[in-house]
Amino acid sequence: MIKLETPLTIEKVESLRVGDQVLLSGTIYTGRDAAHKRFVEAINNNEPLPFDPYDQVIYFVGPTPTKPGHIIGSCGPTTSYRMDAYSPTMLSKGLRGMIGKGRRNYDVKEAMKQYKGVYFGAIGGAGAIIASCIKSCEIIAYEDLGPEAVRRLVVEDLPLTVVIDSEGHDLYEIGIKTDRYEAFTKNAYIFNKEKNTNLALILSTSWHNQDAMYGRKLYNVDQTNTYASLMFETEFNPQNSFSAGLSFNYDAYDQHYRLNNNADTPLKASDKEAVPGAYVQYTLNLNDQWMLMAGLRGDYSSKHGFFVTPRAHLKYNPNDYVHFRLSAGKGYRTNHVLAENNYLLSSSRKVEIAKNLDMEEAWNLGASVSTYIPVFGKTLNVNAEYYYTDFRKQVVVDMDSNPHEVAFYNLDGRSYSHVFQVEASYPFFKGFTLTGAYRLTDAQTTYKGQRMEKPLTGKYKGLLTASYQTPLGIWQFDATLQLNGGGRMPAPYELADGQLSWSRRYGSFEQLSMQVTRYFRRWSIYVGGENLTNFKQKNPIIDAANPWGDNFDSTMIWGPVHGAKAYVGIRFNLARNGE
Repeated sequence: MIKLETPLTIEKVESLRVGDQVLLSGTIYTGRDAAHKRFVEAINNNEPLPFDPYDQVIYFVGPTPTKPGHIIGSCGPTTSYRMDAYSPTMLSKGLRGMIGKGRRNYDVKEAMKQYKGVYFGAIGGAGAIIASCIKSCEIIAYEDLGPEAVRRLVVEDLPLTVVIDSEGHDLYEIGIKTDRYEAFTKNAYIFNKEKNTNLALILSTSWHNQDAMYGRKLYNVDQTNTYASLMFETEFNPQNSFSAGLSFNYDAYDQHYRLNNNADTPLKASDKEAVPGAYVQYTLNLNDQWMLMAGLRGDYSSKHGFFVTPRAHLKYNPNDYVHFRLSAGKGYRTNHVLAENNYLLSSSRKVEIAKNLDMEEAWNLGASVSTYIPVFGKTLNVNAEYYYTDFRKQVVVDMDSNPHEVAFYNLDGRSYSHVFQVEASYPFFKGFTLTGAYRLTDAQTTYKGQRMEKPLTGKYKGLLTASYQTPLGIWQFDATLQLNGGGRMPAPYELADGQLSWSRRYGSFEQLSMQVTRYFRRWSIYVGGENLTNFKQKNPIIDAANPWGDNFDSTMIWGPVHGAKAYVGIRFNLARNGE
């Protein structure tokens, strides 16, 4: 608890951080919207105010009538947005503090940052308790406003919470602002059209800015990427082709972050990596029945040194009805921990990042079969796929070893993923098609010596889609049923009453979406609904009532947090030239 006394100087305000608990003593003033309107009118007319607002605090309150023997009646805070139109002007005159409840708008927060103000939250519904902290009360202006008259109060240890600090950090908000700019060009020169001999140049650049704030935690980053690729390809004959290329990739991250609510000074870090590379690829095609593709790539990272990535792909088409594919390859990736995982800052977890993280390395294997089966004069399409990924140097996101911490470090042990997926589609009758898909996932990672399921990863997903269009194409009906399998939660912790913070596993659930579309010549109208089963994850935010406590966590999301939704829309089709 921080003890403060008025007058509230700039130095005192700048020392406060959003979420701080304060006991305020000294002289403060009251005023609601009617009084604030008169304040601003007086300022605009160059007339004196009832009090000098410089380094002072205004409490947004209209006390109830005073009972005999009491200094003041019950005096709980009023909703602060009523004063939003007037507060920037008052802040420009040196007002340093405001006390109320509820959110403030953008203009107020910007004025607080400019003029160094602070917004306190008082305890709503506790007017009698607040009244006990008031030691004297005197009406000094606008007595005709009754309860809304301006009063001078002397308070002692008035309990408050910093809701918005002088840097604009807001207790009520998680704010993410993103700006992105991209440029891309691709040019090619054809030397021999018959042999498909050509040279192509690809150039791209992007600039990405993100300012993210999670309470007092923040992650601001400027990312610059530049990519260039020069590619050559040719066919020796219809069976043999060759391609080769050079590439260059440059990434720069300028990061500004605060990983702890209690930290004062944000940290800065720059992360730059230049990666030139080259590749060769050979393709053998035997009568469009067998196709073999093999490639080898070499790159040099300015951070991690030289690495080689081989890959191969085999396709076999024994007939027009069955296609087989096999693939294998190796991959490397530089992990940017904060850029890729800054959403985890929206919790009270301590962040631990190991030093000198190595590149991620993995082998990938895949197989698939596609079939086209004639059934009752129509074609049943069936596609089955299997993928296996074996991670060798994965950057592990560990939320299990310590439930109050998230740790990032390189894998020590096994980490892998098995994914099997099957999809089938069949047109039962003209205009009506039914599609079904099912995916089974087994993803496991070693967390400090213990191999476990990857948390918040569903065991399976199912999809059933039905689409029907009337013979004249006037109406279309679509319905999608999504099946979501359960999975493992990160390790919970034990509460004071012996209960767990959350269940160790979450269950399966279903979601239904539907849409009806009516087509006209140049436009269409559609109406639909999402999550019509109205499934919602219960208590998705852990300890939501105490966002600054040790147990707060808004990252344990495994299902929808919003219920059923309905929508309606209109689509216009622009006519082509000549139509």
